[in-house]
Amino acid sequence: MTFPAEFIQTNSLISGLTIKISENMRFVELYEEAVDIKGSVLCVGLDPPVENFSTPQEKTKFCLEIIEKVGQNCSAIKINENFVRDLSIEHHLEITQRAKMNNLLLIYDCKLGDIGNSSKSGMYLVKRMGYDALTVNPILGNLREISREAHNLGLGIFSLIYPSNPEAYKYYKKKIANDSELYKYLLIDSIESNVDGVIVGLSPDITPVEIQYIRKKVGKDMIILFPGVGAQGGDIEKAINNGGDKVLINVGRAIIMSSDPEKESMRYNELIMELKEFIDVSTTILKTEGAFNLSKEPIKLSSGKLSNYYIDCRAIYSDPEARNIVVKSMERLIRRKVGKKGFKVVTTASAGIPIASIIADKFGVGLVYYRAEKKDYGLSKKIEGIVREDEYFIGVDDLTTTGRTALECIKAIRASGGIIEKYFVIFDRLEGAKELLATEGVELYSLARTSDKFKELVEEYYKEKQT
Repeated sequence: MTFPAEFIQTNSLISGLTIKISENMRFVELYEEAVDIKGSVLCVGLDPPVENFSTPQEKTKFCLEIIEKVGQNCSAIKINENFVRDLSIEHHLEITQRAKMNNLLLIYDCKLGDIGNSSKSGMYLVKRMGYDALTVNPILGNLREISREAHNLGLGIFSLIYPSNPEAYKYYKKKIANDSELYKYLLIDSIESNVDGVIVGLSPDITPVEIQYIRKKVGKDMIILFPGVGAQGGDIEKAINNGGDKVLINVGRAIIMSSDPEKESMRYNELIMELKEFIDVSTTILKTEGAFNLSKEPIKLSSGKLSNYYIDCRAIYSDPEARNIVVKSMERLIRRKVGKKGFKVVTTASAGIPIASIIADKFGVGLVYYRAEKKDYGLSKKIEGIVREDEYFIGVDDLTTTGRTALECIKAIRASGGIIEKYFVIFDRLEGAKELLATEGVELYSLARTSDKFKELVEEYYKEKQT
């Protein structure tokens, strides 16, 4: 990897996890638990089309079946009221209870918008039906009152500030005063009303700069719900690149009306999460002091190779915010790839020990580590810690180049009687590690890697520094 000279500066508990629903928890806390448990920011739009299902019973049966098929691949379900107006409260309770059994958040997309007493009445029904949050159209101007009443009921609120339909620009981008667009007024009202999230449709007319503006205004802790992906053709990359950490990406018809909703929800989830983890971790590496280092003189790597860039993950551990982003991403990746299978963690000394120790603590499991060189005292073991016969391990490490050290670690675990099939790293330099580990039947997963996209992020980062 070469950069232009002008840029040169410097036993698992998974199966027992459930969302701890509490009246005292804010919706954003429920969101964080759900996303961490599922390793997903995918929200499935569960809207039974009227042309396919004519009775409430048919619609309910369809919704229950879809939940069972997609429940492991998403963190939330959103149901649009227009598709289920003929369902009784009992039908809704069947759906919401099944979703909660699958650790899913429930959003009722009713775009509530009316005078105070009417809105309050609607929110009571949403609560009785078992939903966790609802959507609101703030155009009447009483969003603050609606938000307060919803929170009193233990409901989250998503305020619609920009719809996903292609005609939205006609009104939402219309300048109404002080040369400012309507959506910006709705955004400020949403922030001042203390809503839990805003809805930003991925219509062709919403730009990356506008999404960045929205994220900057709402801050780090508000959720942005992005509808419009899938059948509507919304750009996932635009949402992930610019939407920040707390996002939900809604996909509806493309999943629920596919021939295999389970497979399609898995495909969308992988597409979304791989991109999100890559962007989050790559950006963190670039912005954390001492983590990404460019040099005019070649730097010798642990593999013995020379490179003009060096990634030092120990700098990430020194920064609590950066460390949290990387750990959270790694935890979600492991949950998605390992599922409910019990495991212990193995890593290599010494660079891999910090991330592996934190991950072992997160999952409440054991940790062992591999020494490249045997000690010349004590028991002279290659593996430090206890490995039992047929015990299942996953590798968790900081970085890999050629993969030779990771391969020796894998062989040492297997020689001690353990089983290992998956190896997780923060960063892959893409110099043969994936292929080498594959020869031993081990899959390598990385949060970030030296891809063309990473090089683009590096160039963008240094350009921003120079301006």
